[in-house]
Amino acid sequence: LQERANPEYDASKAKRAGITRDEFEQVRQGRSFEKTYIRRSLKEAREQMIADPTLKLAEAMKQRGISIEVAKDGDLKFRREGSKLSFKGSTIGEQYGRKSLERAIKAGREAALERAGNGIERG
Repeated sequence: LQERANPEYDASKAKRAGITRDEFEQVRQGRSFEKTYIRRSLKEAREQMIADPTLKLAEAMKQRGISIEVAKDGDLKFRREGSKLSFKGSTIGEQYGRKSLERAIKAGREAALERAGNGIERG
């Protein structure tokens, strides 16, 4: 099966940001797509947590209107406030599974500390 070309999607920032054509169409038609919102919120929260080592993921996501639960298999489940849908991190994307998020945040914080330490030594 071949997908029909969509010049609007192909030229959009959405394609470059990794948003699928289906998600793009859902949003364009006014139907908010939960996974896209959660995925973007996770990216923002991860960056915020790297910048602020005292911040917890649950707090960062709550600020964005998303609650977190632990699934039976230990992965994290995310649910937007007022929605009945919840998604496991690994379903949203491999990099959003619990272990992957923990590794990314830890590595980002270590890199930030290293940069800060190098700035002090040079100063």
